[in-house]
Amino acid sequence: MKNILKQRILIIISMVMLIILSIYSCTKDKDITKPVISITYLNYIASTNECEYLVKAKDEYVIKSIEVYKNDSLFYNFTSNDRSKDYEFKVRCKYSPNGIRIKLIVTDFGDNLAVEILDSFSQTVEDIDGNVYHTVKIGTQTWMVEDLKTTRYRNGTVIPNVPDNAVWAALTTGAYCEYMGANCTTYLYNWYAVNTGLLCPTGWHVPTDAEWTVLVNYLGGNYDAGGKLKEAGLSHWNSPNTGATNETGFTALPGGYRSSNTGTYYKAGETGCWWSNSVYDNNNAWYRCMYHNISSIT
Repeated sequence: MKNILKQRILIIISMVMLIILSIYSCTKDKDITKPVISITYLNYIASTNECEYLVKAKDEYVIKSIEVYKNDSLFYNFTSNDRSKDYEFKVRCKYSPNGIRIKLIVTDFGDNLAVEILDSFSQTVEDIDGNVYHTVKIGTQTWMVEDLKTTRYRNGTVIPNVPDNAVWAALTTGAYCEYMGANCTTYLYNWYAVNTGLLCPTGWHVPTDAEWTVLVNYLGGNYDAGGKLKEAGLSHWNSPNTGATNETGFTALPGGYRSSNTGTYYKAGETGCWWSNSVYDNNNAWYRCMYHNISSIT
């Protein structure tokens, strides 16, 4: 009986130990497969033909190394042994229209990796005048980064340039003008030019109101979308440029607008307005505006 009792006690102890070991074996530290480093596109820098990205460590992590590959060839490398700082870096990569793919491999001191292929700017589009526009993909949609500046419809027809206010107000046909504000020069088009369906390059179109709505909803709604679309900083936008992060790469600029009733130019530096091709009623069409002092889009 004693031997049987001892055996039972040993079995019970063994089972308890197995349970304890099982409990400990199910406990783990941080999930090393969870991304601890984010890579965010910031903007396209026309003066240097570069794309800028923000590489940022999350929480308490510190970046140890960054490797940037262009078509599988290393062309930028950073390594640090200082664990007390370096939570984020801005990395610039030369843009090329030839479909170059950028790969960033980022390592923190725990050897957690963030690998990302960046090809947001692998395509461009050219209008009939030879102007080249970079493109950016936001959600399921692809948008031009720069504002349109064509002087001809895609079928070759010249778009009249109408600087005179009274003539502009009386128009019932398509026209454009140049608005030279303090911070940027913009080409403005009237509704009649938009309504031809020929304003954008072949394969492209002025977005519908529904397409604008898809974009805004993807960015979290009207209240925050403007900030995510506006170019950051004060190079073009007037202060305070509220909420501007340009995290989408859309790089919206404050080109202002022109009254259809008087031909008067308004608010360059403060406001940017973009047409849709959707009619609202007999006298109006849908458009979107962003402002220097709020993060909303209206």
